[in-house]
Amino acid sequence: MSNQKTNSVLVFVAVLVAAIIVIYAITSRKPATTPPTDGLIPAGATDDIADAEDPGLGANPDEGVTLIDQTTDTTRGEVPGGADSPDAAAEPTDDDTGSQDQAIALPTTLVEAATAGDVAVLQAMIDSGMDINATDDGGRTPLMLAAGAGHLDAVFALLNAGADPALRDNARRAARDYALARVDQAGQTIARILEDAVGPIPVQDASDK
Repeated sequence: MSNQKTNSVLVFVAVLVAAIIVIYAITSRKPATTPPTDGLIPAGATDDIADAEDPGLGANPDEGVTLIDQTTDTTRGEVPGGADSPDAAAEPTDDDTGSQDQAIALPTTLVEAATAGDVAVLQAMIDSGMDINATDDGGRTPLMLAAGAGHLDAVFALLNAGADPALRDNARRAARDYALARVDQAGQTIARILEDAVGPIPVQDASDK
């Protein structure tokens, strides 16, 4: 008889414990939100949605997020296109191109100055005492080359300095022949000037100076 009572008590205790567990599970469980049938969001459901979208409840959304600096080349540690980049150093600047243009060599002989028509350099060389009738390898004088290039001012500067218009080069051509070879107005003008400058003086070779 005592065994039956003991078993009954154990069964009762087990049922009571099970009931307590079920009741605790039911009360602690949050009821699931069912979708509204009329298309409206029930009151209180908006708070749940806001909490799910914003776990920080108004905190800075960027907090805890690592942002990427897109202005910096992280592979080389340099700002692309900056002043310190190799590409910027390799590109020529306006000052560099200007220096290259100014690096043109000036004439160093009377023949070069006469050919270029640089009257300022030509006059400086004449004033320095350089040979006004000096010839190049072809026997050409500065006057011949100035006439052939059509530089009227250089022709006048050489004639005023005493250049000899009667001299001939290795091909037997005088300064007037160089002017006539141009077949233009400048050549015709220089040819007449040289013809008047020669006058009655007989034409002679440059080697007979």
